[in-house]
Amino acid sequence: MSNEWQPANIYEVISDDRARQILIATNDAQRSAQDISNICDGSLSSIYRRLDILSEYNLLEKEIRIDQNGHHHSVYEPDFESIELQLDGDVIEVTVDFGKETKTHVEEWQSLDV
Repeated sequence: MSNEWQPANIYEVISDDRARQILIATNDAQRSAQDISNICDGSLSSIYRRLDILSEYNLLEKEIRIDQNGHHHSVYEPDFESIELQLDGDVIEVTVDFGKETKTHVEEWQSLDV
C-alpha cells in the first residue's frame, strides 16, 4: 500500500495540516525544500509530495536558482493572494484569488439529516 498523499480536490489540499504549514513557512520568504522540512519538522519526502501537489493546484510557485558553483536548487513561495471559503446551503465554494485571475471550486454536499 502506498503512503503517497493524493488529494482529490482543493478542499483536501487546504485541509491538510502539512500543506498549510508549508504555505505559512513560505509566506514571508522564498524557501528551499530543505528549509521547509526543517521549519515544518517533516521528512523531505513528505515535504516534496506536498510541494508537488501545492504547485499542481497553483498555490505555490517554484523558482529554480543557480548558485555560484552552477548548482541548481528550487525555492518556493505562495502563488496566490487569498483563499476564501463560502458556505451556501449544501454548497461549499473555495475561491482562490491569483491576482490577475480568480478561480472558484464548487462542491455540493448531501444534506445531513440530524
